[in-house]
This record gives sequence, structure tokens and C-alpha cells, in this order.
Amino acid sequence: GFLAVDDISYVNCDHGPPQKAVITVNPVPKTVLIGDDVTFACKATGVPTPNIIWQKDGKNIAIGGHYSLSHDFVLTVTKVEKENAGKYRCVAKNPQSSAKSKIARLTVNNPPGSCDFEDGLCNFRDVQRDDDFNWIRQKGHTPSIHTGPSTDHTLKTQDGHYMYIESSAPRSQGEIAILQTSWVVLNEDKCNVSFWYHI
Repeated sequence: GFLAVDDISYVNCDHGPPQKAVITVNPVPKTVLIGDDVTFACKATGVPTPNIIWQKDGKNIAIGGHYSLSHDFVLTVTKVEKENAGKYRCVAKNPQSSAKSKIARLTVNNPPGSCDFEDGLCNFRDVQRDDDFNWIRQKGHTPSIHTGPSTDHTLKTQDGHYMYIESSAPRSQGEIAILQTSWVVLNEDKCNVSFWYHI
């Protein structure tokens, strides 16, 4: 009798002794504007080939919504919003070990001329002259009982900031408070301005 074999091949197999997961390409910090798309790359070696997951601020990212993942583990964040800002890293895992990449911070800035008041007044200015009282940068509830928002619109938390004016006493009818923007240059026939307000 005899046994013959021929044309042996491997598909989706790793060869060699088991090896720990090692990060070979770390994600890098990115700075984008609200509404932009951004990608983070990560690569790892090991036997078996490590699986890669992504974390933001130390918590696993659920793929969907703003987040998508390519076949080579590139993380894409689409139409970035302020809440997408934070510390990103990838984690490579195989049966031998797990390895964490360096942290890559995503910084999300407002488009030119815009402001969410999280980092101050941006290019806006509370006019101290030629008006009767001032705008106030605030977070959480306003001092007046049963007035004002309890959260801001950007972060939708009590840690988010907004600008407000006190319209109760001692304010009087006809008094004004001026929050002045920077110069706006019109590139077309009109310029649209949008904002959220609470009254």
C-alpha cells in the first residue's frame, strides 16, 4: 500500500511559533474642524494575527454612527462633532497577549467665525462700553430661579458653556447688552447666521 499527497496550501493561516501582539504603527494626533472627517491608522504583528479594537477615553468604541472601521482596522470618524474630541488608541489582542498603542488626541475646533464658548469667547467680545449691562459666560443653571437653561446646546451637559444675559430685575425695559462678533466678509450676496437660544 501507499499514501500520496500533493499541492498542499494554507488559507488564512499563521505560520511559526506563537508571538505576542506588538503595535507597529501608532495612531497620530489630529486637529480638525467641526463637520470634517478624520481617520486613525493602527497596525500590529503577532502570531496568531492580532485583532484590533479602538478606544476613546479608555472605553471601547461601538462601530456605527460617526464611527466606521475598514478591513485593515483604519478608524474613520465622519462629520466630527465636539463630543468626538478626546484620546484615541487601538488595542491589539491575540491569545498570547494584548498591546495598547500610544494615545492620539483628537482636537475639534470651531469653523472660523463660529463659537461654542467652551474655550472662552473665541472671536466674540462682550462690549464693556456703549451698553447698559454685560453678557456672562455660564455653565449649568443660571442664578435666577426657574429661568435659563440647565445645560448648554453643544455638550448638552452641565459642564458645557453658553452666554446669557440676566433680564430680570434690576434690568429695565430698553436696556441693551452687546455681544460683538469679529468682522465678517461677504463672499456672496448673503451671509447666513445660525444660533441656538433659550428664552
